[in-house]
Amino acid sequence: MRIVLNAAGLAAGLLCAAAAAQQPPPPADPASVVRAPRVGPEYTPGWDMMTDKERHDYRQRMIAAPTRAECQRMRDEQVRLAAERARSRGIKDVPNPRLEACE
Repeated sequence: MRIVLNAAGLAAGLLCAAAAAQQPPPPADPASVVRAPRVGPEYTPGWDMMTDKERHDYRQRMIAAPTRAECQRMRDEQVRLAAERARSRGIKDVPNPRLEACE
């Protein structure tokens, strides 16, 4: 009986030690965490001036962005392209999107 109790105590001790040794992974650097980018008229400047193919391609590039910084770089490029397209159509300014696409 004593051997059974010692074995049970040893097993319980090892189980607790193993559970205590498991640490959660360290939190990721917020700048490198990629959330699914949001695309659409609320997030993308010049959305209404884009063709269906351009919208599809932009959406795919934003989804494939490996980092938040890359998402923001692509969004900034879209802002520049939208401003150029607006000027070529005689539109003075492209309004900023209401919501942030890369947060």
